[in-house]
Amino acid sequence: MNRKFLLWAPALCVFALCLAGCSPALKISVNNTADVSVNFSEKSSAVLESVLVSVAGLAQGEPLVTRDIAVENMRGVGFEVTDYSQTGNDIALETKKKNLRDNPELLQKAVGLYTQTVRNSKENLCIVTFSPQFFSSVFRMMNEETQGYIDLLMAPSFTGEEMTPEEYIDLLAVVYGNSLADAAEKSTFDLILQTDGKITASVMPEGSSATASVSGISAQAVKFTIPLAEFLTNTGTASYSVSWK
Repeated sequence: MNRKFLLWAPALCVFALCLAGCSPALKISVNNTADVSVNFSEKSSAVLESVLVSVAGLAQGEPLVTRDIAVENMRGVGFEVTDYSQTGNDIALETKKKNLRDNPELLQKAVGLYTQTVRNSKENLCIVTFSPQFFSSVFRMMNEETQGYIDLLMAPSFTGEEMTPEEYIDLLAVVYGNSLADAAEKSTFDLILQTDGKITASVMPEGSSATASVSGISAQAVKFTIPLAEFLTNTGTASYSVSWK
């Protein structure tokens, strides 16, 4: 019998706070018994950071994200932060592992982001799907301060406005200047799916400019490197998946 589990990816709440950086990375660790944990890391970009700090009216050197905000957002979707470090706007956090079957409240928060299927205890499939429903749910669950940061970026993934990555970069250039637009154009988002077995296949959206690479001991993880402008202009459904044994 197939077993399916759905999970909110709470680290995206933190990721949404950290778009002032050039290299956000979200890692989802899964196994075939429905244990899940998330890690998030962010290296800030001086250009993007300075613009958002200025527009947000913060003092120079004041971080866009604080530990309290990050922990609050994670706890709001059912995960406890076990490890957190921050230098300026560079952030790294890890959550406590949770089992979906033992924590059914997590299923009630699901909006279709995460699906894991185990077939006959042999083949495992993990699918991460970003959709308008997901981004809308993320936005509604943020506090007012966090929502303000997202509004500043005018990202179509959150606003629902149809726009190509190129049009979005042009919009950033008009509103915030070429330096920020250039930095955003070069930025990427790493989605890492870590499993407890050997990866047998990985799939990403047709037509995507993302790349996929297998890594880790015994090839147990896949890293999808997605252009940030592509990620932030996704107003449809974009799925990334891995299969493993």
